[in-house]
Amino acid sequence: MPRQIPEIRRASARVLVAVSVLLLGLGALAPNGSAGNVGCGTISFSFDGTRLLNDGISDSAGPFGIDLPGGTYDVMMRSADHHSEQDDQTGQEAERWWFSLDSGYRSAPTDDLPDDRDANATTLLAQSVPESRSISVHHFREGGVNSINPVCVGFTPSPGERPDPQDPGDPADDPERAPGGPDGGGPDDDQSTSVVLTSGVPT
Repeated sequence: MPRQIPEIRRASARVLVAVSVLLLGLGALAPNGSAGNVGCGTISFSFDGTRLLNDGISDSAGPFGIDLPGGTYDVMMRSADHHSEQDDQTGQEAERWWFSLDSGYRSAPTDDLPDDRDANATTLLAQSVPESRSISVHHFREGGVNSINPVCVGFTPSPGERPDPQDPGDPADDPERAPGGPDGGGPDDDQSTSVVLTSGVPT
């Protein structure tokens, strides 16, 4: 029996190593992983794999954990559905959704996704948004099933909220430094942050 103890220990060590590798792999797939700019704004959250249906079951998803500072933002909401892959795609006039934050903010709904398009975007200007730690997405809940995929929500500081890094004054006072100008930060600058929320299974 004593001769078997080293073998048992070596086998146990191999099992522990295998389990550790597996856990590390699962950690890499965890939600809220950072990704490249998904095209919604300076601070962008995408909802990978989320599909909303007006069926009373899959009409909302979340909450998802986020880290959003309070501020005045232009908010972009992107929608998608595979209309071009469906020959009979007509009559869905309420492919719309909205989102809510744990801070109490509720967005207006998106525009309907036209039957002849696979994607569109809705922008809400100068929204006062409190500091928030979670976001949920909701179907507009009107008409038939009207399936829709919320692609992402982006928050870009509104004009006048983006100070020039070389001058503490209001950048809107100088057209050469206005937001979106040569020195003004925008959705494509180096300070952009985007997060993919991969646990977006409608609940």
